[in-house]
Amino acid sequence: MSAALGGVSEAVIKRSASKCTLSGGDYVGGIAGCAEEISSCAACVNIARHEEFAGSVAGQAEIESVKSNIFVGSMGGIDDITYTYRAEEAKIEDFVQFVKQNFDRDVTFKLSFVADGEEVGNVEFTYGSAIAESDIPNVPEKKGYYGKWSEYDFENATYDAVLEAEYFRNMDIIASEAKREDGKSIVIVCGAFDDSAAVIVSEGGAYEELDAIDSRKVEIKNSYSEKYTVRYKPLSEKSVNIYVSYGGVAEKISTRSFGSYLEFEVSGCRFEIIETKKALRGLLRRCARRLFCLSLRS
Repeated sequence: MSAALGGVSEAVIKRSASKCTLSGGDYVGGIAGCAEEISSCAACVNIARHEEFAGSVAGQAEIESVKSNIFVGSMGGIDDITYTYRAEEAKIEDFVQFVKQNFDRDVTFKLSFVADGEEVGNVEFTYGSAIAESDIPNVPEKKGYYGKWSEYDFENATYDAVLEAEYFRNMDIIASEAKREDGKSIVIVCGAFDDSAAVIVSEGGAYEELDAIDSRKVEIKNSYSEKYTVRYKPLSEKSVNIYVSYGGVAEKISTRSFGSYLEFEVSGCRFEIIETKKALRGLLRRCARRLFCLSLRS
């Protein structure tokens, strides 16, 4: 059971206000978890976790004894149901006015950013606004780890929160689940990743104009770097050319050997790799030139 003002109340709860985030099991409410009578109250509540009987005003209450309450939040007033004139959804301006008139206090909203127990920054915001990326402090670096702030909807900020820095041990490489017949991953991406990163490889386009042997669409998920080193395992065991497309024209790129892989750099987390046969024209021209030189010498 969880509530901002009263868990279970047999008394009258009147002219009260709450602004909070709640988590609990059964009977979770912004004013009371379970109450007999609630009147003239206001709640601005974020209910992060609940089981049965949860509401922005109360988890459960005697409906006939609930009067003139307002709430701002994602859940209905009583047990997630909104009741006109009893537990009614309102605008944030109504909640702010209620608090000012009854308690002579201003309503503010703030995010605090904490790393290893120390606050590294805070941001005050207007209810429902988007928080600019430039206002969010960087997670302090920790050698060998990748850091990010705990989950929050920065595009629609509606409740106070203390966001903790979460650290994950860096991984040097991530490999695709898609494999060649020898059991080796088709694509390996090198960089610094947290444990949620993944590389997804799927079938690409035909690229008939390039006489493609194979093509693979690649998406690097949950990683925010701009450049990556990619190792691609060719389908053909013969010499091949590699093209990369970022959604437009495929461009031939320089590669270097890395065991049975070809290694190269890409920009961005979505691209397509196209494998083609090396053109024979250049090889034949070089052979003809060599034969011509040998004939001159003889």
